[in-house]
Amino acid sequence: MITVKYRGLYKGITGKEMAFIDAKNSRGNKQAQKVGRKFYLPANGRVYDAMTVRSFDAQQVVLSYGKGKEIALELGKEKKVTIDE
Repeated sequence: MITVKYRGLYKGITGKEMAFIDAKNSRGNKQAQKVGRKFYLPANGRVYDAMTVRSFDAQQVVLSYGKGKEIALELGKEKKVTIDE
């Protein structure tokens, strides 16, 4: 299970927009589960090699995972996603 939260748009030093996502993977060690990771990803970027950023804007991000599944996260919202192996 991965808990994901969309934090909004991020612009790096190149000015390219990226999706800013917080994620916690329940498969990691206990410390990693508590803290999680911050991801700054372009379209097609990967969250823990389990989810792919399909699209994003200032209000939401769309992530795909598993076999053809998608989830849309609104800005500031958090969801738990079960990843099928």
